[in-house]
Amino acid sequence: MVDQYQTTVFIEEALYRLVEIHYVIGLKDEAEKYAKLLGYNYQSSKWYEKSYEIFDKSDVNNFSKLTKNKKDNLITKTIKSLFE
Repeated sequence: MVDQYQTTVFIEEALYRLVEIHYVIGLKDEAEKYAKLLGYNYQSSKWYEKSYEIFDKSDVNNFSKLTKNKKDNLITKTIKSLFE
């Protein structure tokens, strides 16, 4: 869905589900990657807010520090370029 239907209204939830499943199976770095992508593109989304619930407080603090510098974040730029 993320690769072929980027303009659908369900992309926000799809990205959230990627955060959720990667976190559950223990791939926290991958979960954080998708959460950053979700925040970069849909910062006011309810799905972005729900992604915070997945991470515990220490992860959320670290996560929010990383997303504040989203314009300078090479990882975010790289991920974003994958979806263009």
